[in-house]
Amino acid sequence: MFRSTTTASSAHVSLFVTPGKGIAMQCRPSAGATSRQVAQISGVAPVFLRLTRKGNSFVGAWSSDWSTWHTVGSVSVAVAADALAGLALTSHNTASTATAEFVDPTVSG
Repeated sequence: MFRSTTTASSAHVSLFVTPGKGIAMQCRPSAGATSRQVAQISGVAPVFLRLTRKGNSFVGAWSSDWSTWHTVGSVSVAVAADALAGLALTSHNTASTATAEFVDPTVSG
């Protein structure tokens, strides 16, 4: 995930894999706007996810082998130049926990 700030309404671009929705790319195009789906494809964990940024252009991709990458979607969002980058995990259910293994997380500039 890339976010302009830590506020809940921050502009962001995100890439997720979930049991119910597969692999989904989402964004909030500006602070305070509604988050929206950029693209959604079928797929289940375990997969590798990659979110690449060049200026305001973002490309989400997935791979099953860390070698061959498949594009999920792309979007242009004016996220701050000094954006925050991080990993997110949620069960989407307050009565359940979620687990994930983050393998070799990398942020490069």
